[in-house]
Amino acid sequence: MDKTLVKNFFKYVTANVAGMVALSCYILADTFFVSQALGVNGLSSLNFAIPAFNLINATGLMFGIGGGTRFAVLKARGLNDEADRLYSNTFFTGAIVGGVLMILGVSIPEQIASLLGASGELVPLTGGYLRLLVGVSPVFILNQIVLCFVRNDHNPQLAMTAMVVGSLFNVLFDWVLVIVCNMGMEGAALATVFSPVISLIILSLHFLTKRNTFRLKAVRFEARHITKTLSLGAPSFFVEFAFGLTTVIFNIVIMGLSGKVGVAAYGIVLNLAFVTISLYMGIAQGIQPQISEYYAVAKKKKALAVVFLAISLSLLISAVLYSVVAFKADSLALIFNSENDFTLNVMAANGLRIYFIGFFVSGINVVLSQYLNACEKALKAMIISLSRGFVSIVSFLFILSHFFGMDGVWYSFTASELITLVIALCLTLFAGRGVKARRQNDILFLDGTENPYIKQKD
Repeated sequence: MDKTLVKNFFKYVTANVAGMVALSCYILADTFFVSQALGVNGLSSLNFAIPAFNLINATGLMFGIGGGTRFAVLKARGLNDEADRLYSNTFFTGAIVGGVLMILGVSIPEQIASLLGASGELVPLTGGYLRLLVGVSPVFILNQIVLCFVRNDHNPQLAMTAMVVGSLFNVLFDWVLVIVCNMGMEGAALATVFSPVISLIILSLHFLTKRNTFRLKAVRFEARHITKTLSLGAPSFFVEFAFGLTTVIFNIVIMGLSGKVGVAAYGIVLNLAFVTISLYMGIAQGIQPQISEYYAVAKKKKALAVVFLAISLSLLISAVLYSVVAFKADSLALIFNSENDFTLNVMAANGLRIYFIGFFVSGINVVLSQYLNACEKALKAMIISLSRGFVSIVSFLFILSHFFGMDGVWYSFTASELITLVIALCLTLFAGRGVKARRQNDILFLDGTENPYIKQKD
């Protein structure tokens, strides 16, 4: 295998995995400190608020991943001015959408909390968290956009540094505001708010270096850029948004099965799962620049080699993580169980052991979805995302929970990922069919269009 390909693979993937894990710790740190300060009520309230964070993050990923993917293709084809206009349109549109979310978050936080399933004493706790979190939506969204463009501008190390440092500040502020200052849910939200601000400050250093190749410009709105960005970013949006939407549905189902203790147990499982899925998302986002560049110059074999490396790494990670969960589930659950609630600990530990089986398959699905998306096959990538993120998992949730109770809730994740794997393999295997050269010696892009920038084969 090409040594340069392997070197670049680990360069991008290592940086992105570290960054995504750090990003996932935003909520994990909140969960830990809130559980210490507020117990079961805090855990339940935070779990009701997570879908709002998913929506904000999903919007940022849609603009960031979509714009970044298109940016990599345009740069590889030498269309630098087009790339600048794409970035500017993406940045300004993301800011406007973030502003709309900010107004809603500041105006009706408790109504949003009720809509997300909170009730009774949990509504003001959840609402206080949401007011601050959703109130800075533009910062979260712009942070995701700049992160993705900097990563695709061949600076994954700076993107990683920004995410890691931002997350470390979140942990520090969580301890100070929640534990030391006893600010409860509002303190946890305020700590989370500081993280993307720190990240953006670090990312701004990229624009002061010679390696930077894109600029923010005053440009007119171009619908074609935004349409392309949204279509390529839609799979990433649906992965994250569906995660939040299914969380709402899971919370409602679990409340009916086991009450707020069940929701708290699900919150523990979900937060650890959120960190785990960030590993696979880090791998997927890490391979995106490589695959997009290989796609732009019609090097499909190299693109597939990158996918092979990504799947192999995801399976290795799954094996290591499940080994830890299988033997240490009780200890992991106890970390978030400050009140030493026996029922909560048994329920969460059992959930971890069952739920984490699905990650052996989940990692493959995430990689295949990103491969298709990086090759500008957004519809196929979206089908995978919709299946695993909403359609399959919600269907299995209702069916399995009806027959097996809480065990059925945990097994629904694995069942969903298995069905999605079948779909993903079919879509990937047939992704390149139907492309015919119009002249015998043409070099084609993977979408079948002629590539004027390269006249030699792989």
